[in-house]
Amino acid sequence: MTNCINLTPHELTMEGLGTFPPSGTPLRILTEETQVSRVNGVPVMASQIKGIEGLPPVIGGTVYLVSRMVRDALGSDRPDILAPDTGGTAVRNEKGQIKAVTRLIGPNNIPNN
Repeated sequence: MTNCINLTPHELTMEGLGTFPPSGTPLRILTEETQVSRVNGVPVMASQIKGIEGLPPVIGGTVYLVSRMVRDALGSDRPDILAPDTGGTAVRNEKGQIKAVTRLIGPNNIPNN
């Protein structure tokens, strides 16, 4: 069985696998913002990713659960880092809030197990 460590600040529930509390050390994207224009006097900024803060080492048999934004920022690196798929297959309550996810999102090069 694969060990799942939740590196988001929120509890994650995966249908069929259970609920994973936050580990207490969320991954964060480090960015640099540059003003590129103004709209009606309000600055418009461009954001450039400079790195990921708190990236854990690869540990065999362990996957890390992160936000989709962090997963996308990693590109094709780190097939052990996955994000919950909060799209159309997510289980929602009567208010439309996500109760659980049924799938995970990884990089395009993740091996099929």
